[in-house]
Amino acid sequence: MSPSPRSGGQAWLVLLVGLVALVVLGFLARQHVGLAFVDFIGFSIRAQALPEVGAWHHPQYPIGYPALLALVTHAVGDVLVAGRIISVVAGVALVGGVARLLGAGAALFVLVPTAVLSWGSTEGTDMLAAALCLWSVAAAAERRPRMAGLWLGLAFLVRHTALAALPVVLLAGPLRVIWVFVLATMPHWTTALAVGGSVLPDQQINLAIGAGGHVPFWTVDTLVRLPAGAARTLMGVGADPWLIAGTVGLALGLWGRDRRAWMLAGWGLGHLVALSLTHSNPRLALPLVVVAACGSAWALPVRLLVPVALVGIGLQLRGMGEVPKEAELRQSMVEACADLEGTILSTTPWFHRRSGGWILGTEPAQALPTRPHLLTPDALHRHALEGGHDHVVLTAGRVHQTFPKLRPLMGDLGGSGFSLVARKPGWRVLKVEP
Repeated sequence: MSPSPRSGGQAWLVLLVGLVALVVLGFLARQHVGLAFVDFIGFSIRAQALPEVGAWHHPQYPIGYPALLALVTHAVGDVLVAGRIISVVAGVALVGGVARLLGAGAALFVLVPTAVLSWGSTEGTDMLAAALCLWSVAAAAERRPRMAGLWLGLAFLVRHTALAALPVVLLAGPLRVIWVFVLATMPHWTTALAVGGSVLPDQQINLAIGAGGHVPFWTVDTLVRLPAGAARTLMGVGADPWLIAGTVGLALGLWGRDRRAWMLAGWGLGHLVALSLTHSNPRLALPLVVVAACGSAWALPVRLLVPVALVGIGLQLRGMGEVPKEAELRQSMVEACADLEGTILSTTPWFHRRSGGWILGTEPAQALPTRPHLLTPDALHRHALEGGHDHVVLTAGRVHQTFPKLRPLMGDLGGSGFSLVARKPGWRVLKVEP
């Protein structure tokens, strides 16, 4: 084995690897039942509302993903299907980009990590942003600054965290990268200016989450807490033996002074710093997973890397082919309550309704003026009537952990002001009686 540079894949190899990715991710996408990413409810609501000027700008989430989601939804008629189509196509694009840059073996190896298979087959912004960032870093590694600026600008329109790749991409040619990046991000800053919003991303919520709710964020305690959280996330992701092998290979690429390895590592380091400044979890660490998996290009010769990657994909598919019981249960509740009318108050953000192909959210019980741990059945009933809510959704886990005084509503409802509409293990849907 030699850590010497490898050439990118030929066009037919890129297409072949892309086809493998399409089959694998498409198969997994069809296995998922119902909603897999709770934040997607907010994206659906915003995508549906985009014709309204007020929905053009959001301080925390850029316009690119909701706009794309709206276009695909209008084409296929279902926002959940549209979200998964976008992720599968993005996953194929990611694999194709790696094949072009590092060859077929590394591209197949990128399909092995659970994070890539999961977020490449379910709805959400993560895979699309990671794929666009990968193409931007790859273009920079190939000294194509205009394309690097274009891909990074599009990635920024999906997730603001794409800026983590900017320092590396600028190495391809700062002036040419910047002006193309500015043009590519026009939908963001022009809509922000049009509605009087801020052009700069607002990350206060993420900072607060990462700081454990502490304000102000930039205290000594917070500055220690945030990197520690990122380190825990990195250790959790890095515990995957497949990624350990890829990381070793990346180190060999860095030792061999391969420009591609240095650019990929720079992107990963930038993203790790971003996670250290906000909050981190395995989903947000997807770019780190991609970088580590790309390191496989320097870990094994191609004649060994391809069969090893295929075996890894096969082993992963064996464990991911089953539908989680929790997802089936949640979907059965959504279907059972499809005809509910009026507004719904819910203890879980996962409960939702479908209307015209879109996903509609519910009012969170956490937003009620009474503190969650003090909320009683009488107070819940009073708040529901005052807020004009027709139904209440309770889940056993949230009730026991967050709303302990609502536990009686999971049993006998006599005299509570509620009547039972539907029930499943751990779930109750109640009607608010006048």
